Amino acid sequence: MTWDYADLSEEAQKLGGPAALRAAYRLKGIAQGVARGRLEGLAEGLARGRWLGRGEGVIIGAAVTGAALAGTHLYDKRRARRAAAAEAAQESAAGTLAPADAPQKRPTPATP
Repeated sequence: MTWDYADLSEEAQKLGGPAALRAAYRLKGIAQGVARGRLEGLAEGLARGRWLGRGEGVIIGAAVTGAALAGTHLYDKRRARRAAAAEAAQESAAGTLAPADAPQKRPTPATP
């Protein structure tokens, strides 16, 4: 069985005296505080990052969905316009005269 003071004295002697022992404990405390701060900061950063990531994901998802809807709308508009143009071309082709029905050019009189 050892005394606490004897253990403390032995540790101080190994480190180089009472001032060195206090400095070692301070550094050890600072290192523990830094480690704890890193863990707490990491946890807080992850939690904040999740929320920021979700917000960015919503924004990007809305942009992609909007682009897809706009593309579909433009495609439908273009398809309807082309269908109307094709129908108008068929109607105008049906109303034109066939080459046999076309009026013939008048023959020019021959000059003697």
